[in-house]
Amino acid sequence: MPVYESWVSIIHYILSRPRHSLRRGTGRPTVLLVHGAGLDLWSWPPQVRRLADTMVYAVDLPGHGQSGGQARASIQDYAQDLHDFVRHEGITAPVLVGHSMGGAIALSYALAHPHRLRGLGLISTGARLAVAPALLEMLRTDPRQAVRQIVAWAYGPHADPGLVSLAQERMQQVDPQVIRQDFLACDRFDVRERLDEIQVPALVLCGSQDRMTPPPLSQYLADHLPHSRYHTVDGVGHMLPLEAPQEVAQYLAHFLDELASSST
Repeated sequence: MPVYESWVSIIHYILSRPRHSLRRGTGRPTVLLVHGAGLDLWSWPPQVRRLADTMVYAVDLPGHGQSGGQARASIQDYAQDLHDFVRHEGITAPVLVGHSMGGAIALSYALAHPHRLRGLGLISTGARLAVAPALLEMLRTDPRQAVRQIVAWAYGPHADPGLVSLAQERMQQVDPQVIRQDFLACDRFDVRERLDEIQVPALVLCGSQDRMTPPPLSQYLADHLPHSRYHTVDGVGHMLPLEAPQEVAQYLAHFLDELASSST
């Protein structure tokens, strides 16, 4: 699958294209992958970034990865950045797939632009992302210890130790203010009273061992979004895409096929 790397304004992205024309393919909608707090596009494994027969954009949010600019003060600001990116690229009715904070951004996008999306993929996220006050304080006073705590919570008990070690190494390299800003934005996020406004189909995925956004938060999304389907992946923690990439790719592929068939 051909892969392209580029920038739109300050946003760095990678685009994976099908080898054949989309007109001759499955008709799957374009996918836009949105990473979580303090992360970047590489938190999406190749199995997800390179879905067969699918145009997939993976972006670095402003202030993250190789993107320019600064981390935003609110989830809504990130959603507006994505909307500007979608308009610039001429992407028609994409499926936004967001992990953790990225899922909150996807929900905000759907509320702000209800007729501009084909669907939502909501992974390890919730309609309210409250952050423990002790963690917010630790992010201010001892960011290195805070990162160690975040990574310890983020992975399930069966995660590859090498994967966990690499995650901690990479997150320690991120500007502490970016991580803190993201967690503050998450803490302010709450759309529980507006979920019934979101009419696009939604796929909700959660790891059974998620300690950062536990399964009841995902179940709440599935119960209150009008057109949703919910799946739990056993034995997996908050970093579901990295811990179980094949399962996530399969669920997404099935969801995209359903969307494609419903539009024909």
